[in-house]
Amino acid sequence: MAAYKAAYEDADPAEDAADAYAAAEVLAAATKAVGKIDQTKISEWLHANEVSTILGPLAWEQTGEPKGNFLLAQWQSGTVQVVAPKEAATTDKTVNSKPGWK
Repeated sequence: MAAYKAAYEDADPAEDAADAYAAAEVLAAATKAVGKIDQTKISEWLHANEVSTILGPLAWEQTGEPKGNFLLAQWQSGTVQVVAPKEAATTDKTVNSKPGWK
């Protein structure tokens, strides 16, 4: 975070950048722990371990589903809206089908 803020005028990383960085942190931690790139062994390791990332600690169920609660957001009329869970929602509307391109 310090290096990012220094390079980008003290700005926080955009969510997509943080997600991508966290994905790289997860892969790096798993391959280091396993000692090689082996999808089966990496999967087994991830199901049994938690990884500290820029987003906080991440862990997974045996099905691959992330543990914990996550927000579901949609772009609606040019604005990001949180649609789930209800207690965090910024709107009670959801877009169920993709609108046509303009």
